[in-house]
Amino acid sequence: MGIALVIGRLKEQQTNRMWDSLKWHPWLAGLNLEDIGKIDVQGLTRWICFHLRACSINHVFPSGLYATVSNLLEDLHVEYCYSLKEVFYLEEIEEEPSGLTRLRELILVGLPKLMSIWKGNHEIAQLENLKMMKVKDCGKLRNIFSKTLAQKLHTLEHLSILKCGSLEEIVSNDNAEGMILLQD
Repeated sequence: MGIALVIGRLKEQQTNRMWDSLKWHPWLAGLNLEDIGKIDVQGLTRWICFHLRACSINHVFPSGLYATVSNLLEDLHVEYCYSLKEVFYLEEIEEEPSGLTRLRELILVGLPKLMSIWKGNHEIAQLENLKMMKVKDCGKLRNIFSKTLAQKLHTLEHLSILKCGSLEEIVSNDNAEGMILLQD
């Protein structure tokens, strides 16, 4: 097992230098980033734990990064990233179902602009090991899972949803336009 690194409160220029020097190190198994401004997560290729707090990003995992990360990630916490709109941005992915097979814990807190957890081809996510999910203070979020994703939650033990004022349903209908979960 590798080392988990905690980094916080850096200016954008410092963040870019730090990120460039760390993102390719093989000994990093986890990363906890707090209040560091904009980041480029392209170097996130082998980490099992990823915690973001007060970072300026639009989505945690863009399409190009999903295939690399999706089968390693076990623990994802995203908190107080006020500009975050999507967690998993899967618009351009046309793969067979295979991703997020090891994800055990997903925590999303204080994300007022979050519109989508799974944007795009959400059917590729497996979630077969997801045990705990917490969603709190995500005011624009309208649903959590599609019917297809919900049917894959065989190990889910704890689902906590608090203070999500726009939430219409936990499980959405798979017949939604374009099969996009949590549309804008």
